[in-house]
Amino acid sequence: MRRLLTIATAAALAAPAATLAEEGGDEGPELYGWVNVALNSVDYGNSGNYEDAHGASSGGDLTLTNNTSAIGVRGAEQLDPGLKAVYQWEAGVYWNQHGEDRDLTNLQRDSFIGLEGRYGRLVAGRLPLSNQHAQKSNLFKHQLGTVAEFMAFGGAGQTDKSLIPSRISNALRYSVPLTETLQASVTYSPEGNDDSDQVDKDREEPGVGGQLLYKGGAYTARLTVFEDALIGAEEPLVAVNGSWDYGGGEILGEHAQVDDTTATTLGATYRLASGELKAQAVTTSDYGDGTNIDDPSMYVLGYDHFLSQKTKLYAVAAAGQDGATITGYGYDSSEGSVEDEPLGEYRPRTAGGIDREDSTGLALGIRHVF
Repeated sequence: MRRLLTIATAAALAAPAATLAEEGGDEGPELYGWVNVALNSVDYGNSGNYEDAHGASSGGDLTLTNNTSAIGVRGAEQLDPGLKAVYQWEAGVYWNQHGEDRDLTNLQRDSFIGLEGRYGRLVAGRLPLSNQHAQKSNLFKHQLGTVAEFMAFGGAGQTDKSLIPSRISNALRYSVPLTETLQASVTYSPEGNDDSDQVDKDREEPGVGGQLLYKGGAYTARLTVFEDALIGAEEPLVAVNGSWDYGGGEILGEHAQVDDTTATTLGATYRLASGELKAQAVTTSDYGDGTNIDDPSMYVLGYDHFLSQKTKLYAVAAAGQDGATITGYGYDSSEGSVEDEPLGEYRPRTAGGIDREDSTGLALGIRHVF
Protein backbone atom coordinates (compact mmCIF):
# COMPACT_ATOMS: atom_id res chain seq x y z
CA MET A 1 0.00 0.00 0.00
CA ARG A 2 2.77 2.41 0.92
CA ARG A 3 4.55 1.60 -2.36
CA LEU A 4 1.39 2.31 -4.38
CA LEU A 5 0.92 5.59 -2.52
CA THR A 6 4.49 6.59 -3.29
CA ILE A 7 4.06 5.79 -6.99
CA ALA A 8 0.75 7.68 -7.15
CA THR A 9 2.24 10.73 -5.42
CA ALA A 10 5.23 10.75 -7.75
CA ALA A 11 2.94 10.45 -10.78
CA ALA A 12 0.77 13.32 -9.56
CA LEU A 13 3.80 15.54 -9.04
CA ALA A 14 5.24 14.59 -12.42
CA ALA A 15 2.02 15.22 -14.36
CA PRO A 16 2.22 19.05 -14.49
CA ALA A 17 5.87 18.84 -15.53
CA ALA A 18 5.04 16.38 -18.29
CA THR A 19 2.22 18.59 -19.52
CA LEU A 20 4.52 21.61 -19.49
CA ALA A 21 7.16 19.71 -21.41
CA GLU A 22 4.62 18.68 -24.04
CA GLU A 23 3.17 22.16 -24.45
CA GLY A 24 6.45 24.02 -23.97
CA GLY A 25 7.21 26.55 -21.28
CA ASP A 26 8.66 30.00 -20.80
CA GLU A 27 12.40 30.33 -21.30
CA GLY A 28 14.39 32.98 -19.48
CA PRO A 29 14.94 35.78 -19.16
CA GLU A 30 18.53 34.59 -19.50
CA LEU A 31 21.55 36.80 -18.88
CA TYR A 32 24.39 35.94 -21.24
CA GLY A 33 27.50 37.42 -22.78
CA TRP A 34 31.25 37.09 -23.14
CA VAL A 35 34.46 38.78 -21.99
CA ASN A 36 37.21 38.97 -24.58
CA VAL A 37 40.44 40.86 -23.90
CA ALA A 38 43.92 40.47 -25.33
CA LEU A 39 47.42 41.91 -25.25
CA ASN A 40 48.06 43.14 -28.79
CA SER A 41 51.15 44.39 -30.54
CA VAL A 42 50.49 45.82 -34.01
CA ASP A 43 53.13 47.43 -36.20
CA TYR A 44 52.01 49.38 -39.28
CA GLY A 45 54.36 50.66 -41.92
CA ASN A 46 54.64 54.46 -42.02
CA SER A 47 52.78 54.68 -38.70
CA GLY A 48 54.71 57.63 -37.28
CA ASN A 49 52.77 60.38 -39.04
CA TYR A 50 49.48 58.79 -38.01
CA GLU A 51 50.55 58.64 -34.37
CA ASP A 52 51.57 62.29 -34.44
CA ALA A 53 48.19 63.30 -35.89
CA HIS A 54 45.89 61.09 -33.80
CA GLY A 55 47.79 59.96 -30.73
CA ALA A 56 47.29 56.32 -31.67
CA SER A 57 49.88 53.65 -30.98
CA SER A 58 50.53 51.58 -34.09
CA GLY A 59 54.29 51.16 -33.98
CA GLY A 60 54.34 47.82 -32.19
CA ASP A 61 53.59 49.02 -28.64
CA LEU A 62 51.85 46.54 -26.35
CA THR A 63 48.20 47.44 -25.68
CA LEU A 64 45.36 45.82 -23.76
CA THR A 65 42.55 45.37 -26.27
CA ASN A 66 38.81 44.85 -25.82
CA ASN A 67 38.00 42.61 -28.76
CA THR A 68 34.24 43.05 -28.70
CA SER A 69 33.00 41.92 -25.31
CA ALA A 70 29.21 41.90 -24.94
CA ILE A 71 26.28 41.37 -22.59
CA GLY A 72 22.65 40.56 -23.30
CA VAL A 73 19.27 39.34 -22.10
CA ARG A 74 17.12 36.88 -24.06
CA GLY A 75 14.13 34.64 -23.56
CA ALA A 76 10.80 33.36 -24.80
CA GLU A 77 7.20 33.11 -23.59
CA GLN A 78 4.99 30.21 -24.63
CA LEU A 79 1.72 31.64 -25.99
CA ASP A 80 0.13 28.35 -27.04
CA PRO A 81 1.50 24.93 -28.07
CA GLY A 82 2.40 26.18 -31.55
CA LEU A 83 3.49 29.76 -30.91
CA LYS A 84 5.85 31.65 -28.64
CA ALA A 85 7.11 35.20 -28.25
CA VAL A 86 10.89 35.68 -28.43
CA TYR A 87 13.02 38.64 -27.37
CA GLN A 88 16.67 39.67 -27.06
CA TRP A 89 18.71 42.74 -26.15
CA GLU A 90 22.47 42.75 -26.69
CA ALA A 91 25.16 45.42 -26.50
CA GLY A 92 28.92 45.59 -26.74
CA VAL A 93 30.71 46.29 -23.46
CA TYR A 94 34.10 47.88 -22.85
CA TRP A 95 35.97 45.70 -20.39
CA ASN A 96 38.89 48.12 -20.39
CA GLN A 97 38.01 51.79 -20.17
CA HIS A 98 39.78 54.25 -22.45
CA GLY A 99 38.87 57.93 -22.53
CA GLU A 100 36.85 60.15 -20.23
CA ASP A 101 33.76 60.17 -22.45
CA ARG A 102 33.47 56.39 -22.82
CA ASP A 103 30.18 54.86 -21.72
CA LEU A 104 29.75 51.35 -20.36
CA THR A 105 28.56 50.05 -23.73
CA ASN A 106 29.62 50.98 -27.24
CA LEU A 107 27.29 49.61 -29.92
CA GLN A 108 23.89 48.04 -29.52
CA ARG A 109 24.00 44.65 -31.19
CA ASP A 110 21.23 42.25 -32.26
CA SER A 111 18.12 43.31 -30.31
CA PHE A 112 14.60 42.31 -31.27
CA ILE A 113 11.15 41.05 -30.34
CA GLY A 114 9.02 38.69 -32.38
CA LEU A 115 7.02 35.50 -32.80
CA GLU A 116 8.14 31.96 -33.56
CA GLY A 117 5.94 29.03 -34.54
CA ARG A 118 5.35 26.23 -36.97
CA TYR A 119 5.41 28.65 -39.90
CA GLY A 120 8.79 30.18 -39.04
CA ARG A 121 10.14 33.11 -37.08
CA LEU A 122 9.38 36.83 -37.55
CA VAL A 123 11.34 39.41 -35.53
CA ALA A 124 11.59 43.20 -35.55
CA GLY A 125 14.27 45.48 -34.13
CA ARG A 126 17.98 46.02 -34.62
CA LEU A 127 19.08 43.18 -36.87
CA PRO A 128 22.16 42.01 -38.78
CA LEU A 129 22.60 43.23 -42.32
CA SER A 130 24.68 41.99 -45.20
CA ASN A 131 28.22 41.65 -43.86
CA GLN A 132 27.20 39.46 -40.92
CA HIS A 133 27.38 36.41 -43.16
CA ALA A 134 31.16 36.75 -43.02
CA GLN A 135 31.18 35.78 -39.37
CA LYS A 136 30.18 32.26 -40.39
CA SER A 137 33.49 31.76 -42.23
CA ASN A 138 35.61 33.82 -39.85
CA LEU A 139 38.04 31.75 -37.77
CA PHE A 140 39.28 34.82 -35.89
CA LYS A 141 35.99 36.46 -34.99
CA HIS A 142 36.51 39.21 -32.40
CA GLN A 143 40.29 38.66 -32.47
CA LEU A 144 43.31 40.20 -34.10
CA GLY A 145 43.24 38.91 -37.67
CA THR A 146 39.46 38.99 -38.14
CA VAL A 147 38.27 38.94 -41.76
CA ALA A 148 34.94 40.62 -40.96
CA GLU A 149 35.94 44.08 -42.18
CA PHE A 150 37.30 42.71 -45.45
CA MET A 151 33.89 41.22 -46.12
CA ALA A 152 32.35 44.62 -45.28
CA PHE A 153 34.27 46.02 -48.26
CA GLY A 154 33.98 49.76 -47.61
CA GLY A 155 34.96 49.32 -43.95
CA ALA A 156 37.04 52.16 -42.52
CA GLY A 157 37.44 53.99 -45.81
CA GLN A 158 39.08 51.13 -47.66
CA THR A 159 37.19 51.71 -50.89
CA ASP A 160 35.38 54.59 -52.54
CA LYS A 161 32.05 53.02 -51.54
CA SER A 162 30.20 53.52 -48.27
CA LEU A 163 30.62 50.83 -45.64
CA ILE A 164 28.21 47.93 -45.85
CA PRO A 165 26.56 48.22 -42.42
CA SER A 166 26.66 45.21 -40.16
CA ARG A 167 23.37 46.05 -38.40
CA ILE A 168 20.50 48.44 -38.85
CA SER A 169 17.65 49.53 -36.60
CA ASN A 170 13.94 49.18 -37.36
CA ALA A 171 14.28 46.13 -39.55
CA LEU A 172 12.19 42.98 -40.07
CA ARG A 173 13.44 39.42 -40.58
CA TYR A 174 11.47 36.31 -41.47
CA SER A 175 13.16 32.90 -41.25
CA VAL A 176 11.59 29.60 -42.23
CA PRO A 177 12.83 26.01 -42.60
CA LEU A 178 12.10 24.73 -46.11
CA THR A 179 13.30 21.17 -45.56
CA GLU A 180 15.27 19.32 -42.90
CA THR A 181 18.53 20.62 -44.41
CA LEU A 182 17.50 23.90 -46.08
CA GLN A 183 16.49 27.18 -44.41
CA ALA A 184 15.64 30.57 -45.90
CA SER A 185 15.51 34.08 -44.42
CA VAL A 186 14.53 37.52 -45.70
CA THR A 187 15.49 40.84 -44.09
CA TYR A 188 13.84 44.16 -44.92
CA SER A 189 14.60 47.66 -43.70
CA PRO A 190 12.05 50.20 -44.99
CA GLU A 191 13.01 53.62 -46.26
CA GLY A 192 13.29 56.09 -43.40
CA ASN A 193 14.93 53.62 -41.02
CA ASP A 194 18.52 54.62 -41.46
CA ASP A 195 20.11 54.08 -38.04
CA SER A 196 23.06 52.00 -39.20
CA ASP A 197 25.92 51.62 -36.75
CA GLN A 198 28.61 52.29 -39.35
CA VAL A 199 27.13 54.82 -41.73
CA ASP A 200 27.78 58.26 -40.31
CA LYS A 201 25.54 60.17 -42.70
CA ASP A 202 21.87 60.75 -41.97
CA ARG A 203 20.52 58.84 -44.95
CA GLU A 204 17.09 57.31 -45.31
CA GLU A 205 17.47 54.38 -47.66
CA PRO A 206 15.73 50.99 -47.88
CA GLY A 207 17.48 47.66 -47.79
CA VAL A 208 16.35 44.12 -48.58
CA GLY A 209 18.15 40.82 -48.77
CA GLY A 210 17.95 37.11 -48.21
CA GLN A 211 19.93 34.01 -47.44
CA LEU A 212 19.65 30.31 -48.21
CA LEU A 213 21.34 27.98 -45.72
CA TYR A 214 22.09 24.31 -46.35
CA LYS A 215 23.27 22.19 -43.45
CA GLY A 216 23.56 18.47 -43.84
CA GLY A 217 26.00 16.14 -42.14
CA ALA A 218 29.56 17.45 -42.41
CA TYR A 219 28.68 20.15 -44.98
CA THR A 220 27.32 23.68 -44.64
CA ALA A 221 26.72 26.18 -47.46
CA ARG A 222 25.18 29.67 -47.65
CA LEU A 223 24.13 32.00 -50.43
CA THR A 224 23.55 35.64 -49.43
CA VAL A 225 22.16 38.40 -51.67
CA PHE A 226 21.56 41.87 -50.27
CA GLU A 227 20.52 45.09 -51.98
CA ASP A 228 21.17 48.06 -49.71
CA ALA A 229 20.96 51.62 -51.01
CA LEU A 230 23.14 52.79 -48.12
CA ILE A 231 26.29 51.35 -49.67
CA GLY A 232 26.04 53.28 -52.92
CA ALA A 233 26.78 50.27 -55.13
CA GLU A 234 25.20 49.63 -58.51
CA GLU A 235 24.87 45.88 -57.94
CA PRO A 236 23.78 43.95 -54.83
CA LEU A 237 26.17 42.17 -52.53
CA VAL A 238 26.47 38.48 -53.47
CA ALA A 239 28.34 36.06 -51.24
CA VAL A 240 28.82 32.30 -51.12
CA ASN A 241 30.44 30.50 -48.21
CA GLY A 242 30.69 26.97 -46.98
CA SER A 243 32.44 24.55 -44.67
CA TRP A 244 33.40 20.88 -44.48
CA ASP A 245 34.05 19.03 -41.24
CA TYR A 246 36.58 16.39 -42.26
CA GLY A 247 36.67 14.77 -38.82
CA GLY A 248 39.96 16.09 -37.53
CA GLY A 249 38.98 19.71 -38.12
CA GLU A 250 37.20 21.99 -40.56
CA ILE A 251 37.89 23.61 -43.94
CA LEU A 252 35.89 26.71 -44.80
CA GLY A 253 35.87 29.58 -47.24
CA GLU A 254 33.92 32.44 -48.75
CA HIS A 255 33.76 34.57 -51.87
CA ALA A 256 31.88 37.88 -51.83
CA GLN A 257 31.42 40.59 -54.43
CA VAL A 258 29.97 44.10 -54.70
CA ASP A 259 30.13 45.52 -58.23
CA ASP A 260 33.69 44.65 -59.37
CA THR A 261 35.14 44.51 -55.86
CA THR A 262 35.76 41.03 -54.44
CA ALA A 263 37.04 39.46 -51.24
CA THR A 264 37.91 35.78 -50.86
CA THR A 265 38.81 33.83 -47.72
CA LEU A 266 40.08 30.30 -47.15
CA GLY A 267 40.71 28.77 -43.72
CA ALA A 268 41.29 25.49 -41.95
CA THR A 269 41.38 24.11 -38.41
CA TYR A 270 43.02 21.05 -36.86
CA ARG A 271 41.69 19.72 -33.58
CA LEU A 272 44.01 18.70 -30.75
CA ALA A 273 43.24 17.04 -27.42
CA SER A 274 42.71 20.35 -25.61
CA GLY A 275 42.89 22.94 -28.33
CA GLU A 276 42.67 23.86 -31.99
CA LEU A 277 45.15 25.12 -34.58
CA LYS A 278 43.77 27.68 -37.05
CA ALA A 279 44.97 29.29 -40.28
CA GLN A 280 43.20 31.71 -42.61
CA ALA A 281 44.01 33.89 -45.61
CA VAL A 282 42.03 36.65 -47.31
CA THR A 283 42.70 38.29 -50.67
CA THR A 284 40.90 41.08 -52.51
CA SER A 285 40.59 42.59 -55.99
CA ASP A 286 39.61 46.10 -57.11
CA TYR A 287 39.59 46.94 -53.41
CA GLY A 288 41.54 50.16 -53.23
CA ASP A 289 39.54 52.29 -55.66
CA GLY A 290 39.51 55.92 -54.56
CA THR A 291 42.16 55.43 -51.85
CA ASN A 292 45.92 55.43 -51.62
CA ILE A 293 46.22 51.68 -50.97
CA ASP A 294 46.36 48.65 -53.24
CA ASP A 295 44.37 45.44 -52.97
CA PRO A 296 45.03 44.35 -49.36
CA SER A 297 45.53 40.79 -48.19
CA MET A 298 46.06 39.16 -44.81
CA TYR A 299 47.45 35.86 -43.50
CA VAL A 300 46.73 34.65 -39.97
CA LEU A 301 47.85 31.75 -37.75
CA GLY A 302 46.37 31.00 -34.35
CA TYR A 303 45.93 28.51 -31.54
CA ASP A 304 42.99 28.20 -29.13
CA HIS A 305 43.61 26.38 -25.85
CA PHE A 306 40.40 25.31 -24.11
CA LEU A 307 40.56 25.58 -20.34
CA SER A 308 36.89 24.58 -20.14
CA GLN A 309 33.78 24.67 -22.30
CA LYS A 310 33.39 28.36 -21.48
CA THR A 311 36.96 29.67 -21.21
CA LYS A 312 39.83 29.61 -23.66
CA LEU A 313 43.25 31.17 -24.11
CA TYR A 314 44.31 32.15 -27.61
CA ALA A 315 47.42 33.25 -29.47
CA VAL A 316 47.40 34.92 -32.90
CA ALA A 317 50.05 36.02 -35.40
CA ALA A 318 48.93 38.05 -38.43
CA ALA A 319 50.58 39.68 -41.43
CA GLY A 320 48.83 42.25 -43.60
CA GLN A 321 49.89 43.53 -46.99
CA ASP A 322 49.09 46.65 -49.02
CA GLY A 323 47.19 48.56 -46.37
CA ALA A 324 45.32 45.76 -44.57
CA THR A 325 44.06 46.50 -41.06
CA ILE A 326 44.72 43.54 -38.77
CA THR A 327 43.43 44.78 -35.40
CA GLY A 328 40.80 42.87 -33.45
CA TYR A 329 38.11 45.15 -34.86
CA GLY A 330 38.56 48.44 -36.65
CA TYR A 331 36.13 50.32 -34.42
CA ASP A 332 36.54 48.28 -31.26
CA SER A 333 40.25 47.78 -30.64
CA SER A 334 42.37 49.60 -28.10
CA GLU A 335 45.12 50.59 -30.45
CA GLY A 336 44.26 54.24 -29.93
CA SER A 337 41.36 56.67 -30.14
CA VAL A 338 40.61 59.08 -32.97
CA GLU A 339 39.15 62.44 -31.93
CA ASP A 340 35.48 63.11 -32.71
CA GLU A 341 34.97 59.53 -33.87
CA PRO A 342 31.68 58.19 -32.45
CA LEU A 343 32.46 54.52 -32.97
CA GLY A 344 35.01 54.04 -30.21
CA GLU A 345 38.67 53.37 -30.87
CA TYR A 346 38.33 53.51 -34.61
CA ARG A 347 41.26 52.30 -36.72
CA PRO A 348 40.88 53.62 -40.27
CA ARG A 349 42.90 51.79 -42.87
CA THR A 350 43.87 55.05 -44.47
CA ALA A 351 44.12 58.36 -42.63
CA GLY A 352 45.46 61.70 -43.78
CA GLY A 353 46.84 60.26 -47.00
CA ILE A 354 49.13 57.82 -45.18
CA ASP A 355 49.88 54.57 -47.00
CA ARG A 356 49.80 51.78 -44.45
CA GLU A 357 51.95 49.46 -46.53
CA ASP A 358 52.60 46.11 -44.82
CA SER A 359 51.81 45.33 -41.18
CA THR A 360 52.36 42.63 -38.57
CA GLY A 361 50.60 41.80 -35.33
CA LEU A 362 50.74 39.47 -32.34
CA ALA A 363 48.06 38.83 -29.72
CA LEU A 364 47.63 36.77 -26.57
CA GLY A 365 44.10 36.78 -25.18
CA ILE A 366 41.45 35.15 -23.04
CA ARG A 367 37.74 34.71 -23.76
CA HIS A 368 35.06 33.61 -21.33
CA VAL A 369 31.41 32.97 -22.23
CA PHE A 370 28.66 33.16 -19.63
